[in-house]
Parts: sequence; structure tokens; C-alpha cells
Amino acid sequence: WRPIFAAGELYQAALKKSGLEFGNGTDKRIDSLADKHKLKRTSTVIRAEIKDPKGMAKSFAKAEVDDIACFRNLLDRLETDVANAAEMANAWAVGDIPELARLSRRVSVTPCIEAMTNTEAMRSLGADDARERSRVLWMKAVDAALSSNPVTFATLPVSELLEPNGLLTRLQSNGYTVEAPE
Repeated sequence: WRPIFAAGELYQAALKKSGLEFGNGTDKRIDSLADKHKLKRTSTVIRAEIKDPKGMAKSFAKAEVDDIACFRNLLDRLETDVANAAEMANAWAVGDIPELARLSRRVSVTPCIEAMTNTEAMRSLGADDARERSRVLWMKAVDAALSSNPVTFATLPVSELLEPNGLLTRLQSNGYTVEAPE
């Protein structure tokens, strides 16, 4: 395995061994409740179909990717993620934004994301700007939902709440009022 893939597998295995899971863990419960109450859901996930997996694998295998920086980065992040998991969960549960911000100042996954998305194989799928396209799609979905529904519910990763150019900041710049928990 290339180090970039080994790092991902190692990260997932370490989270599992620690009793953690990648993501926010609330998705299953929200999906269950939405199904139970027959609520309409709008996805803002950008998906790409890989029509030639073998060609994609060959293209990626030839790509010059800084696997080692990604591997080191994920190991550093894993150490802080596991150590801070309970504190992050408690801060999230009570809406302690300063504590969430403090705990979120951790190692970024940017080197791994850049390593993957800057390959020709991933650019051909549109992965190089998928995050920005997803944000634009989310903002359009918010506008549509708020203009046509009496009640709207949305979820975001905590990083989007804390990031200087995250979606909460974009909501504010589009004229929406955003209130932080007290």
C-alpha cells in the first residue's frame, strides 16, 4: 500500500479500537427520525462515478504524491483525536464554543486532501474543488429550504462552525442571523 492509503486504514483501525468512529455519529439517528416522520432530506454531498477504476488506479499510482507528509500528519492527528475525543464530545454536547475551538486547533488533514485531489486522476472527477462545490450546494439548499419550509433543520461538521470562511460565516455574510449557544 502507498503510505497515504496505509495512513487511512491505520487511522480507521485506531479509532475503532478506541471505541470511536469517523464522523459525528449522529447521522444514523437523524436518518432514522427523518424516515420515521417522512421528512424530505436534501443532500449536499458531491459524488463522482469512477467509470474506469483500473485506469484511475494506474493514474494515481503514477502520480507524484507526498505520501510521507500525509502519513506523518495523520499519525499526529490520530494522537490528538483519540486523546481529545471525550473532551470534544462534552464541549459539543453543552455548546462550549471556546472549548471546541481550542480542541479543534489540531493537526489538519489538508496535506492528505491536497495529495489526493491534486492528482490528474482526481481532478478528472472534479475532486479538486468538491469541497467548495459542496459548500455552494449547501448554501443554495439553505436558501431554498428557508424560503419554502416553515421549519428547517441542517447539520454541519464542527469545523464548519469554527472555520473563518466556514458555512456559518457565509450564512452571516448572506444576511442570515447566526446565534451562538449560550
